[in-house]
Amino acid sequence: MTIYLARHGQTVWNVEGRYQGRLDSPLTDTGHAQARSTAETMRGRGVERLLCSPLGRARATARVVESAIGVAAEVDCDLAESDVGRWEGLTRAEVEAAFPGELARREADRLHYRPPGGESPADMLLRARAVADRLDERTTLIVAHSAINQVLVATLAGWETQMQDIFQPHHVIYRIDRTGGSVQVAHLLDGVSYAGAYTAGWK
Repeated sequence: MTIYLARHGQTVWNVEGRYQGRLDSPLTDTGHAQARSTAETMRGRGVERLLCSPLGRARATARVVESAIGVAAEVDCDLAESDVGRWEGLTRAEVEAAFPGELARREADRLHYRPPGGESPADMLLRARAVADRLDERTTLIVAHSAINQVLVATLAGWETQMQDIFQPHHVIYRIDRTGGSVQVAHLLDGVSYAGAYTAGWK
């Protein structure tokens, strides 16, 4: 089994440092270029199935990719980004002003903290496990978001206790290969080189 995890292209709110969550902002010119780069990176890699988040920024990225690989995208609602509730649309400074002390409380318990009206990474693990359970032996590309991809990598590689250490820049695609009883995770950079390869037990 081979699974690729791509992040949507950069958005206006990414540049402005705003929490997006389930809200959306459009891709920037850089974001559109990143979507095209992802498409070219995935061309010819034998992708048989393309899954994407229902959110606009991921779907916009997936539309570019599907034309390159010749596979129609399937929307999976469990791939939506983390729900950050009343923080959506706010910068970090605005969150601190509107919800004093909440960012510190999140830092104290990153796994279980829920923003007001939102969900925790522990909640997201349930969604990630549901996605993992629906995967099959087809080579699959997932186009989603930083936080849900972080949890998916942790789930697929058995790194759930280390998932807070995983971060995915917009231009990085994760490749996860299951071989026998182990999993290899690599960062696929610009379609050429691999870096940060690891091996962990499959769960």
